Amino acid sequence: MRLLAVVALSLAVSGCAFYLSGPTQTIDIETPGADGAKCTLIDSVDAARHLDGSPGQVTMPSGDGPFTISCGKQGFQTASAVFDEMLNPEVFWDIFVGGVPGIYIDAMSGAAQKYPEKIVVWLRPNEFASPTEEREWLAKRAAFEKRLKAKMK
Repeated sequence: MRLLAVVALSLAVSGCAFYLSGPTQTIDIETPGADGAKCTLIDSVDAARHLDGSPGQVTMPSGDGPFTISCGKQGFQTASAVFDEMLNPEVFWDIFVGGVPGIYIDAMSGAAQKYPEKIVVWLRPNEFASPTEEREWLAKRAAFEKRLKAKMK
């Protein structure tokens, strides 16, 4: 009887990442200095999601591999980038609670993978009013990239 209860509990909490994160993920998208930009995200199975105006959010299914984001706005150059999934840290709960069934559920549902929570796409203006304005834009972007690299260490 005790064994049956342990097996039932293990199956009930299997797939910890699935239950904690779900099979989809909401991603925040920003385009500094180009609010209102339209963005399209295309995943590895060619499914497209659209953001009609930044900043905003897009919901992506987990486990569909890398995706390409492309953002554009009149007066700015279109910018694109590719983002890949990372291992969802919540899947490690399966080692303690869910075991093999939990790992299987998380892997098959896509919940074992996770995209970045926030994506920032910098759109370069087609023209700057002055060389000073261009230097300021480049400095803001460089400062952002420096902060991002510092967080990744």
